[in-house]
Amino acid sequence: MKPIELTEISCLILSTMSAPTHGYEIMKSVEADLEGRVSVGPATLYTNLSKLVDAGLCVFTEVSNKKVYEITTLGKTVLDQEVEKRRRILAFMENQMEKALEKGVSL
Repeated sequence: MKPIELTEISCLILSTMSAPTHGYEIMKSVEADLEGRVSVGPATLYTNLSKLVDAGLCVFTEVSNKKVYEITTLGKTVLDQEVEKRRRILAFMENQMEKALEKGVSL
C-alpha cells in the first residue's frame, strides 16, 4: 500500500479528532489553538474532510443534522507517521541553521 501523505492543513484537521467533532468545532479549534495564525475556511475544511474520509482516515456520522467526524485507527497511524516525519524535518532544519551559525552565516 502506498503511504498516505497529508498536507499541513489535513494534519491539523485530523489532529482535532481526538474526540468526535463537527466541522465548526474543527475550524474553531485550529484557529484558537494556533492563536489565529492559521485559519481554515469552510471550503478548505470540507474539501479536506472529504479527502480524509475517502482515504479512510476518518469517518462521520449524522447527529442532529450535523456530520460528526472521528479519526480511524488508520488515521491515527498515518497522523503519527506524519508527526514523526515533520519532527525529523524540523530537526534537520535546526541542524542546518546551527551549522550555518558555526560558520558565521546568519540565515
